[in-house]
Amino acid sequence: MIIKNNYWQRAQLLTLIACLLVVILMLNDSFQFISTLPVGIGQKIFWDIIIFSAPMIFLIIPGIWRNICPVGFLSLLPTNLKVNLDHNPYNQSAKLLYWGFIILVILIPLRHIYNTSVIEVSVLLITGLIAISSGFIYNKKSGWCNGLCPLIHVEKLYGIKPLKSFDSIYCKPCKQCVSPCLDLTKNDSLSNLKEKSMLDRVLFGGFPGLIWGWFQVEDHSGLINYKSILQSYQVPLTSMFVTFVLFELFRIILNNKTSFYLKPFFSFSAISLYYWYRLPQVVEAIYPYSMEVQILRLIIIGFFIWWYFIRGNKQIAWLSLDRKIN
Repeated sequence: MIIKNNYWQRAQLLTLIACLLVVILMLNDSFQFISTLPVGIGQKIFWDIIIFSAPMIFLIIPGIWRNICPVGFLSLLPTNLKVNLDHNPYNQSAKLLYWGFIILVILIPLRHIYNTSVIEVSVLLITGLIAISSGFIYNKKSGWCNGLCPLIHVEKLYGIKPLKSFDSIYCKPCKQCVSPCLDLTKNDSLSNLKEKSMLDRVLFGGFPGLIWGWFQVEDHSGLINYKSILQSYQVPLTSMFVTFVLFELFRIILNNKTSFYLKPFFSFSAISLYYWYRLPQVVEAIYPYSMEVQILRLIIIGFFIWWYFIRGNKQIAWLSLDRKIN
């Protein structure tokens, strides 16, 4: 059995069922085969509940998501069924991580161009197929969970001070499938950024600009042409480049004496910008700057300030094994 803990098994089963129901509801948004349901309910659940809460989950309890992620479950099926082709230990998934990041940066602005439920379900299904395919080629988590998965970068961005570490339900015993394993890497919000890879620096430095730029672009309607595509990508990618340059300048100017604060500060900036702009849309505020919305914004930003800069930081990993993790 993949999962021996009944609680985790039930949680994963519920997650799989919930995902299937959301996919059906999103298809119903376009085809209306269940006429009693309101149009748009599937997309609303997906974007205003699941996606809206995802950064907060990655911030506080990334280990839980790593254990119950339905796409991760699909990617591990070939290994658990003993039909994958790779049994070599310590696969280097650096190239896969780069490809996953590129896919993430492409998909985020693409939402402004293709925003119908059929396209979104197609992306989800293609993602599932890619995850399963990676499970045939790579050993355990080295292909998808620690490689191609675009969300791993968002988890890295926000999950730098997790609340606690959870038992890994897939990796007992550890099969040494990838090095370094992001699940077992202890968080270090005060790490020396000079030692960070360029990918990590682009992620932390560029993501605040990417998020800010995304919210400055309207969803495209009508025929799709090169101008609409250019408009959807121009502002997010330009602002992403600007904040990355700022990140690098601060890193050089601070000369690593206090530059270790850059990573949590830019992570804080990214998640704060997301909820600052997204909150009025989710609560469907007629006036984005009404008193009620401003109070909610201040509460959320205040929580992030406490979480990143006031709350104590224990050096823990997202997941843990029975053996001691160095």
